[in-house]
Amino acid sequence: MPCQRRDICSTIPTVHAKTSLVILACAVLCSAVTRAEIVSGVLTGGSALTNGGVFQLISPPAVLGNNAYNDDNVRGFDEVQGVTLESQLIMDIAAPGVSSNVLGAGSVVSSHYLIFDPISTRTASGTVTFDEPVLGVIISNPRFDDTDSLLGNAATSYTIGSQQLESADSVTISGNSIEFNLSTSSPGDAIRVVTGTGPVAGINVCAGGTDTLSGVITGGDALAAGGQFKQICDPVGDVGDDNFESIDLFAFEEQQAVELSADLYLDDTTVISAGEFVSSFYVVWDPIPTKRVIATLTFPDTIIGVIVDRDQLQDSEFLGNASANYLNPSLLGLESGDTAAIDGNQLQINFSAGSPGDSIRVILGSASPSLSYNICEPADITLTGTVSAGSAAAAGGVFSQLCEPVGPIGNNNLQSNNLFAFEEAQGVELTETVDLDVPAGGSLAAGTQVSSYYVAFDPGNGKDIVGSITFPGDILGVVSSIGNLNASDSLGNPTATYLNPNLRGLEVDDFLSFSGDTLSVDFFADSPGDYVRVFVGMADADSDGIADNSDNCTLVANASQLDTDGDGIGNACDADLNNDCIVNFIDLARMKSVFFGTDADADLNGDGVVNFIDLVVMRLMFFGAPGPAAGAHICAP
Repeated sequence: MPCQRRDICSTIPTVHAKTSLVILACAVLCSAVTRAEIVSGVLTGGSALTNGGVFQLISPPAVLGNNAYNDDNVRGFDEVQGVTLESQLIMDIAAPGVSSNVLGAGSVVSSHYLIFDPISTRTASGTVTFDEPVLGVIISNPRFDDTDSLLGNAATSYTIGSQQLESADSVTISGNSIEFNLSTSSPGDAIRVVTGTGPVAGINVCAGGTDTLSGVITGGDALAAGGQFKQICDPVGDVGDDNFESIDLFAFEEQQAVELSADLYLDDTTVISAGEFVSSFYVVWDPIPTKRVIATLTFPDTIIGVIVDRDQLQDSEFLGNASANYLNPSLLGLESGDTAAIDGNQLQINFSAGSPGDSIRVILGSASPSLSYNICEPADITLTGTVSAGSAAAAGGVFSQLCEPVGPIGNNNLQSNNLFAFEEAQGVELTETVDLDVPAGGSLAAGTQVSSYYVAFDPGNGKDIVGSITFPGDILGVVSSIGNLNASDSLGNPTATYLNPNLRGLEVDDFLSFSGDTLSVDFFADSPGDYVRVFVGMADADSDGIADNSDNCTLVANASQLDTDGDGIGNACDADLNNDCIVNFIDLARMKSVFFGTDADADLNGDGVVNFIDLVVMRLMFFGAPGPAAGAHICAP
């Protein structure tokens, strides 16, 4: 006597003694087979109902393919019953009260399939009730494909091409029931409903009171789909590479209050020094298909940095959670358009992700991140450059000029996707010949006046970069070999420490060229990086023998560099006698008061007397600013 439904045994007569063994046998069979079934269903609205459509409970079909029904009815049938999961099951949406959309191994579940397959576009709203709690639903094609063999009816061939719901469709779960709002045409919309009692958590969401973070989803597809913020507690298990596939946003603790044994890079330039104490948290957004989440997360201490780059995430995994398995680390990090903004102990995020998801590491503590090298302030920049191609450009690399003190250079101390350059000896006269590598076999003779610059590309791992740098004068030549670099280090920057000089220079596949004042590079570098020295001729716009980059009056010849008021602007172009950065009637009155006298500041041409020559200079500058002048001066922007 097969126990196909729970009410079969109740139909057996109990008054006849001969039936007692049958009753006992059936009781044993019925208690051994757990069945969870569709109890009822009803259409409550939509054009399908208007056209006479109803909910139909059917037997599992032999074939479920495209255009199977082509009518206005919504159908449902039971699939597997009481199956024990041997591995985790990912659902698209979890029921309220279920910790996550991932059910763990050991969960006992049953499955049910609903399909709405009209011949032309129709809408349908309704409710379906089951005889045990709904744990979640599957509504996406990838999840249908992944679960057909596990949860589908063994006698049904699932050949339907696309049954997933669209963005305008919705499913709401409440206890033992679901409510749906569907709009579709052939091949239809389907919902796989997973029911069960006592599910085993596949993601170990923290129990109330054990969580240390709080968060709220404030926008994006995640908010519209009912996504929530959830903290994971130990053991964390697998993280990354589509193992969540959830509209929920997750985070978990990593190392807490740990002393850094080495510098921690937050990005290419920002570092937290060894010896500081930090705490680390990991945030994961892993939906399928692509969705956006906007959220605010609140942490238990001040956020001092966020690591979003793949390379820095891999390098900082020593801060990871020992119970977490970080899958496919080469796919970690954020993409262009994703943002993470810090406000005290809060983090505002705006992520868009599909497979394999977005991941970041949030660092808490009292340390102040610092630059690992001294990038020039805007007023001190003398070079311009661009990074136009290569994997370094794709990773966000840009051109940056370093200013004094430069510090250590070479041997992996930069580890950045940026192309760097800095000033070395400026406006010096060579005391001996300098051999060049570009042009090949060239040299600079003793007595040549030059300025020297150092160019560095040190990504820390294999990357290529294409870019250009424009210098303040025509390029005379470049040294790029170890021997010529070592021989010319006397022209280096005294604040720079040139590390491991026998490992610098270029390799066979590296390329550089120059034209006029512009250097073009195409470098591939791994540890310890690519380095070259560029020699630039002195630009001297006023032909007074003083290079523009050190001339205190760049457009008026003043070989003496006379600057009697010490404001950084030479007298020859400084009729601003009261140093308010404009030449006007106040300055004219001052000059008038000392006319034909010996006032040093008003003697603009330095001939020892204030006269009409100085008045002509003032007239040319009237209502203008003094200068222009190189270097630091009182009127520098």
